[in-house]
Amino acid sequence: MAAVIVTIFQTTSSEANQFKRIRDVNVSCNNALRCDLYIVNPAVSLYNIGLRRSAATDAPVSLFLTLREALAAGSSVSIDIDGDAVISVPVDELRYRAASGEYQLSANPAVEQFFTAAASGIEMRVTYRTRRGQSTATYSLSGFVAGVIFMDEVQGRIGNDDALQLALDGERSGAGAAEATNVAWRQLNRVPAGLITYYNFEDRLCGQMDTTLAGRVGGFELQLSDSTGFVAFPCTRGGAYNQPYSVFQRFGSAYVPHMLPVVIDGNPSATYYVYNLEWDPEEGELVSFFKGRGVGDCGEIRRWSVQGDAFEANIQLTSSRVKDTCDGIGDLDAPAWVPVWPQAATVR
Repeated sequence: MAAVIVTIFQTTSSEANQFKRIRDVNVSCNNALRCDLYIVNPAVSLYNIGLRRSAATDAPVSLFLTLREALAAGSSVSIDIDGDAVISVPVDELRYRAASGEYQLSANPAVEQFFTAAASGIEMRVTYRTRRGQSTATYSLSGFVAGVIFMDEVQGRIGNDDALQLALDGERSGAGAAEATNVAWRQLNRVPAGLITYYNFEDRLCGQMDTTLAGRVGGFELQLSDSTGFVAFPCTRGGAYNQPYSVFQRFGSAYVPHMLPVVIDGNPSATYYVYNLEWDPEEGELVSFFKGRGVGDCGEIRRWSVQGDAFEANIQLTSSRVKDTCDGIGDLDAPAWVPVWPQAATVR
């Protein structure tokens, strides 16, 4: 990954040429394709934090914070993600521009550590001190990876060696993958109470589920520990050969719907519903096959990796391929299956 620089600056929306909000993350790119990915907390003086990168090849990445008032002399800025300390920088090591409220730190290996931790994190906390005293600002990291993908796409880096997403892949390649175990619930009334709440009424996430279908389709859990994991289970009504599934993250007896990253019409997005979801034990990946027709000779195939452990887990899109022509050829490895993510990658 290219050298990383920390910069604290004032975001100017008037420069934005392209803008996208992905869950709690914003991405703004100006006419020169310089992109800012940032998360906002308007309730505090440090009201946003994010990444900046120009469109130049191998351009360095900047981590920025925008403050309404100067930091106190002799203090430091500390960032932790999900309770783990990532970076702590003394203010006297930062270059300060009073006119714009900007602070800048030259390349620091700890910033790359922040970048990697943010990609698989849930919540970020930034502690700092101004003349009014010490404060801690909290930011959700939901949408961070999808925001990084959007930055790469706008700047034309998809499939290139300097893509930020590739840097994240390399950093996490050694993380442990989950193992799948079957979920043997034969009827919806046997599903645990923490999960059945999503099926009980028609306006719920899985509310239109055919109650006779669960026993025929089945589900599975990617177990991260005795008390945590990802559960994949049929969710809402399906068709003759396409059954929607949803993924729920389990914390003990509690279940939380987990959105899966996808690419739709060339744009990063996320969804609660994928089709005919299975676990590929050889590759250690989730696989979804939306069939254009019953024989499976066309449609879309997506794959996701599941990385991490009970304390830090992440589901990441690794490939997406489509075949629009239903030609009677059922070879899922044929060149007719065109990659849409990564666009220039060699896929299975």
